[in-house]
Amino acid sequence: MTSTQSSRRGGEDVCSCILIFLVFAFIAAMIAFVVKSAESHAPNIEVASMDFTVNWDLLIRRPDYLLGDSKCPQGDIQASLFYKDLTLATSSTQRYEYLNHKSPQLLRFSATVSEKDIRGLVGQNIIKDIKEKSE
Repeated sequence: MTSTQSSRRGGEDVCSCILIFLVFAFIAAMIAFVVKSAESHAPNIEVASMDFTVNWDLLIRRPDYLLGDSKCPQGDIQASLFYKDLTLATSSTQRYEYLNHKSPQLLRFSATVSEKDIRGLVGQNIIKDIKEKSE
């Protein structure tokens, strides 16, 4: 082998090594891209305000254990919204009248919760739960 052939052979070896390296680098980059794109990303939830209104529609009727065709004359009922054993909202009192055994009455409740009511640790826990559940 002459020196020209030897240097040409050395150049071919270097080119082959570089080509193999580039192929492996390309494959590694593609695998990294596929793995990264497969990861699930939680949406970026930003809570601008914690003011909301809670609405309830309740159907109430006389319980079965009260015997006979008697009627419950009247009464008051109130609804509350709890979050982790803390009361967030309590509605105003609603009155029901003369509940019959088979005919329920519809009562509508509404209560407003403001950020002032739930600031501090409770508000932080609510925001944390919202972000964890991505809702």
